[in-house]
Amino acid sequence: EIQMTRHQPLPTSHRVMSVGPHESIQWAKAHSSYSSKGGDAAEDVEEIQIRKKGNLTVIPLNYFKNLNRIEMSFNKLAGPFPSLSANSALIQLIIPHNHLEEIPNCSGLHNLKLVDLSFNDIAEMSLRKFEGCTKLETLDLSNNHLRTLPDLSQLPALRHLKASHNQISSVDSKSLVNLELLHLGHNKMNEVKTLETKDLMACSLAFNNLHDPPDLKIHHLMDLQLCLDGNPIKQSALKAFCLENKIQQVSATEANATFMGTGLFRSFNKAYSDSKQKKTGTKRKMGSSYCGLRCVRNGYEADDDEEEDLIDDDQRSCVIA
Repeated sequence: EIQMTRHQPLPTSHRVMSVGPHESIQWAKAHSSYSSKGGDAAEDVEEIQIRKKGNLTVIPLNYFKNLNRIEMSFNKLAGPFPSLSANSALIQLIIPHNHLEEIPNCSGLHNLKLVDLSFNDIAEMSLRKFEGCTKLETLDLSNNHLRTLPDLSQLPALRHLKASHNQISSVDSKSLVNLELLHLGHNKMNEVKTLETKDLMACSLAFNNLHDPPDLKIHHLMDLQLCLDGNPIKQSALKAFCLENKIQQVSATEANATFMGTGLFRSFNKAYSDSKQKKTGTKRKMGSSYCGLRCVRNGYEADDDEEEDLIDDDQRSCVIA
């Protein structure tokens, strides 16, 4: 089915065009027909959706010069994507589940904010395809064949990067400084060098070959949720990492550990307060919000009188219950 819409309501006959699954798309005819009905030309169309159209080949997008959203999912698109030079108003480009081998040329699309090219056959990312995309915030390249990522610092507005399920062996960590979300799971990385980021909130490095947690140059990422599942990281390394970087959540199944909590020790006051109903004598078990973490001092759990001392005491440690 093909849908062409714009934000201001149009008559249904102007807004939607349906094509049977085995019919070819006559773009020129559609353009002429759309323009002749009520005086609303195809140039006014702001959104086009083409889904599950297996025989889709030619796409003259220059007919629709005011598009702000293009979605072409599950269409078996292959070969070079048509020129987008006439679509300067484009904000979202969504082309997942096709057979594209190259990234469409998005250069000059100054309004572009979201690009989804997941589940294609792309093996290389060239920043030349994104020249001038200074507003690009979200880029999804997951489930492709990428081996490397370029220096993404040339995309100053980029906040969300998804590149999981590729063949990436290394990344330029310094180019990820502005990211809030980073998905690099299911790749071939042996290490992740210093992540110089202050805004990172969610990061997945699951199912690589990491033997150590990443080096977070900016510590105390209180809101960070980090997934290290499926990596051969030792518990000792993970524990030291959690103590040094007061992050909200770390998951590492290979290390048989899940750490949860904001600030670990600094938040233990609240955790202890929430657990007052679970006292046994002078000792007390932590609440379930800490997922098995216990705070210990000299081999035993702290009682009420030691609650404040525990936070600043050098003899504290964090163990897996």
